[in-house]
Amino acid sequence: MGFDVLHVEAGYPIEQFLLSGRNYVGNSALGRECHKERKTFESHLLMHDKQTAKVLYRAWAEAGIGREFVVLARSP
Repeated sequence: MGFDVLHVEAGYPIEQFLLSGRNYVGNSALGRECHKERKTFESHLLMHDKQTAKVLYRAWAEAGIGREFVVLARSP
């Protein structure tokens, strides 16, 4: 679209639970458990090593994986 991309990061790839055999689809109890694990992982990482979290979010985006992507761009 002609924008200059300044920064890209991706959120936690919750689908990793599916790939590891924990199918939360249609199983709300397991879905809540997986979501809680994701929140715990991210909150501890951000609390103890914010720099590593930033690197990880950028690496997920670069690999094209993650639940959502955040793109900071500007018009040239």
